[in-house]
Amino acid sequence: CLVGPSASGKSFICDELVRNPIFKKVRAVTTRKPRPGEENAGEYVFATEAEFGAYLERGDLVESTVYYGITRNEIEQIWHEGRIVFKPVDISGALACKKVYGDRCATVFVRRSKEDIVSALLERNVPNSDKAGRLLSLDAEMNHESLCDWTVSNNGTLDYAVQQILKIVE
Repeated sequence: CLVGPSASGKSFICDELVRNPIFKKVRAVTTRKPRPGEENAGEYVFATEAEFGAYLERGDLVESTVYYGITRNEIEQIWHEGRIVFKPVDISGALACKKVYGDRCATVFVRRSKEDIVSALLERNVPNSDKAGRLLSLDAEMNHESLCDWTVSNNGTLDYAVQQILKIVE
């Protein structure tokens, strides 16, 4: 589980890791509507609220929020392929995965300087209310580092952060 504040580089690191065939990003089930060009074969399985509720009732979700979750089946299928599962999640999701899978789950905090995070957040093409919420939660999210098994630094290049993760999985 990659954990860190918004704009710490979790998604970019995931995009780099997936180039290596030992890694596979797990798809999440979400109730949000697909954006143009998105479909179930991509990063998400799109579900109605009723379908999402059924996943919850059956206990299929390892971790979830109000609108998003990761299924046991997705994780265990990737493991069955002999690959390493990864996904950027918030600290609650990481701790939920850790509770289910114990030592089979590693939590990796992506550390980036506060200045770089603020700058990246301000440049994002999202509503100001989203930016404000992410900025207000920044300090709390940065404090989650101590809850994670590992920390990688994204204060240089993304390649360096990826290399740190490759050393962790060796």
